[in-house]
Formats: sequence, C-alpha cells, structure tokens
Amino acid sequence: IRIHEEIPFQPGKGLWLLPYRPVNDYFQKFRNSKVIFPSSHTANHYRMPLQEFGIDFNVIHGSIDEERLKEQEEILNFSDFQILQLGTLYERKGGINTLEAFFNFLNKEGVENTNLIFAGARNANEKEIQYKERLERRAKELGIEEKVRFYDSMRNPYALMKGSSVVTLHSYSECFPTVFLEAMYFGKMIVSSNVGGIGEQVYSGITGYLFNPGDINE
Repeated sequence: IRIHEEIPFQPGKGLWLLPYRPVNDYFQKFRNSKVIFPSSHTANHYRMPLQEFGIDFNVIHGSIDEERLKEQEEILNFSDFQILQLGTLYERKGGINTLEAFFNFLNKEGVENTNLIFAGARNANEKEIQYKERLERRAKELGIEEKVRFYDSMRNPYALMKGSSVVTLHSYSECFPTVFLEAMYFGKMIVSSNVGGIGEQVYSGITGYLFNPGDINE
C-alpha cells in the first residue's frame, strides 16, 4: 500500500482521521502488508502507528513519466513572467496565500507583464467550489483579477507549465509533490512552502526557494 498524504494528527485522541475512519484502523488492516512512503518526512509523520503495529515500510521517492513529458510540444503563455500553481483548489494547498503573495510581488517588484494561474480546480464538492469563489472574490478585492486565471483540472497541464517561469505551492501539508518533479524536468523555478517531503526535492537557493508555510512576504 502506498501512503501519499499526511493526515493531520488529532491531539488528545491518539489518532489521525481520514474522511471515513481513523488512520490507525487503516494501518491495522494492512499490518501484514508492505507500506511505501514517497518521502522520509511522511514515514516519520506516521512513526507511531508504524511502531505500534510493527509495519514493514520503505521510502521510495516519487517519479515522473519522462516519455510523456518529452511528447509535450505546446506552450501556453500569457505574459513575460507567468506563475503557476498546479493542484486542487482547497484550503490545504494555500491558494489564498499564493494570491496575497502575488499581490505583494506586484507591488514590490513593479512587474507589469506578469500573471498568476491556478490550474487544477476539480469542483468536486461544495467546499472546493466555495474556495475557488473565495479566490476569485479576493482577486477582485485586490484589484488584480485581470492578472489571475483559473483552469479546471486537466489531463495535460504541461503546456501551462512550459509557458511558466515559476511553479509554486503555498501548501500547509504535502508529501512529495509530483508537480515539482515535472517542473524541474522542464527547467522551471520552484518557490514553495517548506512542508512534508518538499525539502527532499528542492534544495533552497539551488533548485528553488523554500519559505515557511503561511508566510506571504518572505
């Protein structure tokens, strides 16, 4: 079984909560299975139930389909300096912080021909729909709605990625985002919150820049 999300720990309850059942029950069910984690950080996150149930595990970092990426020829670009956040739009991904940081960037750097793209909205439930609407409202409040674009989830987002200068995430929780491996394949700069296994992917100041989660000014 492959575990690829760090479910927040519930203090005082001694368990992590999935949408439908405690993660402890999940581990107990697969106690005789091999568990694979995409990052050392994620394995360490679940060390308590791993020890409790004596589960055998390995860390195997995520990978990308290089042949598929090689086939990508189209480039979708809307400005001289395009910033892309690729992923589902909901609270954990920190889209509001991305928007606020983009606003600060515009004011600080005075870059005229730039834009921010959110790609990956699934609109799978009411919370996701409301979060996207919240982002759209905030962009209007900041007066930058013409510089912000939204795309729903797509099977081939690589044209947007190839047309971007920066790929970013302001997530509060991640494991080992495939999007950053893809961004590095295309030679894109990564700017991200330093959470989960991202520090195992990105060497700050060398292959990208990492900042504290929630910081929109760093």
